[in-house]
Amino acid sequence: MSKKKLFCFPYAGGSASVYLKWKRHLSPNIELHPVELPGRGRRLAEPLLTSMNDIIDDLYNNIKKDLDNDYMFFGHSMGTAMIYELMVRIHKDNKNKPLYIFLSGRNPPHFKSTHHICDLPDKDFIEEIKDVGGTPAGFFENKELLEVFLPILKADYKAIENYEISQHDCKWDVNLAVFNGILDEYTSDEDLRKWGDYTTAQCELFNYEGGHFFINDKYLEIIDIINKKCLSV
Repeated sequence: MSKKKLFCFPYAGGSASVYLKWKRHLSPNIELHPVELPGRGRRLAEPLLTSMNDIIDDLYNNIKKDLDNDYMFFGHSMGTAMIYELMVRIHKDNKNKPLYIFLSGRNPPHFKSTHHICDLPDKDFIEEIKDVGGTPAGFFENKELLEVFLPILKADYKAIENYEISQHDCKWDVNLAVFNGILDEYTSDEDLRKWGDYTTAQCELFNYEGGHFFINDKYLEIIDIINKKCLSV
């Protein structure tokens, strides 16, 4: 039996490496595919992208050859917007739809952020990022790390803060699982449940203790749900 591919899309500032620890916990019939954006990880030498349109062009060109097989999507925060826009492309090109979609830490794409930080001076931008959480202790005191990762963070924030949904009526026939940290100030149960408006199939919401980066502590619980849902499709 062929394995089901699980494409994992990063949050702002993230790279494919954040998902590598998932591999040993996933079901044997799931093949992990952490998605790498330009300008980080193994694609460090490539220019950073600062618009969602360019990011989606890059992602789609890199994964469309694998969409004829069984696959699933997972995305956290900015990664959920990537999934939505990829689904628009997949629908337009009449490509094979995913077996399941897992969405984490972000309201549906018709909710536009009004809090913009991408153009702030570096010092102010860093203070805002500290408030979001999710960065290791001492990260912002390490000048070498900042030189590498600050441009990545700013590029991603520029892309997501200036993102405009490309199509409001794209609707899928795919089951959705939505994950949320109950202390995340950027989401709410009421808004997250509106992901259900994007599918004619089932949409379930799973809440966890924690803030925006609850997935760092609760990834085993999330993987357990992914494994169980994989068995059902």
